[in-house]
Amino acid sequence: MLAYCQGGTVAKFRKKPVVIEAQQFFYEDAHWPAGVEGGSNGHPYIRTLEGDMRVSDGDWVITGVKGEKYPCKDEIFRATYAPAPSLVSIEIVFDALRNERAWQDQKWGDPLENPHSLGDWILLACARLDRAMTHRQWGASPGPVQEELLQLAALCVAALQQHGVQERVEIRVQDAMNGHNAQAGLQTPASDVVAHEIA
Repeated sequence: MLAYCQGGTVAKFRKKPVVIEAQQFFYEDAHWPAGVEGGSNGHPYIRTLEGDMRVSDGDWVITGVKGEKYPCKDEIFRATYAPAPSLVSIEIVFDALRNERAWQDQKWGDPLENPHSLGDWILLACARLDRAMTHRQWGASPGPVQEELLQLAALCVAALQQHGVQERVEIRVQDAMNGHNAQAGLQTPASDVVAHEIA
């Protein structure tokens, strides 16, 4: 919190959460972080808005919100920053899904060898989802929940492999419905949209 006097009163402020990019500097690395230069005296440095600043082994080179770069000591960096959440790449997710499908086929046979109706696939998927929810309700670590969700996703893929894939069309249908209704001066009822998305 930051407090200062303004108009005779003291106000408190919290620093805004800002996502920054940073790379740790090590002198022996073949590729230094962008912005680090080697000085004539052998000391690496960064040109900052406040002038040249020396970079030591283990320092972090931070890129600020306006693209400015500056060094930060490792102990200060670790006390101030935490890794920002990020998405797992879709390639990693699809690889895990392919591996899970292969494991399921090995255990139970592929969907042609062990076919199910769409209703049965839905029941199997609901059972998997119920197990994931149970793990979550009992406060399990993310691992078991993620495992159940992966198995659920692979079951859904198996169902689509057996019964085929229906491309997403509700956007085109919705646009057509809205166009027709707009000509008639009507609005599309929300219930029709929900029913179409569920169908």
